[in-house]
Amino acid sequence: MKSEIRLLSLKCTKCAQPLEAEMNTVVLYCSGCGSGYEITHDQPVPIPVYFARYNKNAQTWRSFWAFNATLTNAKREAKGGFFKNPKGLMNLFEQRQGLRFYVAAERSDITANEPLGLQLTHDQPELEFLPFQKLLPPVELSQEDARNVADFLLITSEAAQGDTLRNLEYELALKDPMLIAISF
Repeated sequence: MKSEIRLLSLKCTKCAQPLEAEMNTVVLYCSGCGSGYEITHDQPVPIPVYFARYNKNAQTWRSFWAFNATLTNAKREAKGGFFKNPKGLMNLFEQRQGLRFYVAAERSDITANEPLGLQLTHDQPELEFLPFQKLLPPVELSQEDARNVADFLLITSEAAQGDTLRNLEYELALKDPMLIAISF
């Protein structure tokens, strides 16, 4: 059995500044030019990183994976209940065709009663985009993890409706992945 250890140069490919790695993060960020790199099995892969303001007075930053999303072949079977929950994402996809799908990049949001990623996806807010900042909030979930969480959030939104969900079928396409640090 051969064991191989590879050391990677943690320098920005755009400006050559050193990239600092935080514990439990899967994204490296260059504070010199604003470039982002997702740590994969082989090497850091460039990813777009943006900063945006949700609330003008906000001081807290949180990182989100964001995707341009479409839902096809959607079929929902349920029994009972008279009103649809406005937080059900299938209904929103029906109305708008495509959505910006947000998934918080930190593990704690998955277990929250009202995940911020689900709220942002439902609200489809108009964000004020800003120049890059010196620090990127922690990113604990990989892009692949975020894709799985997006499925979980979609199912969660449908299960929260006031009826008994019996069957749910869909194809969720998540394209153009990016990280957006949003101030709240």
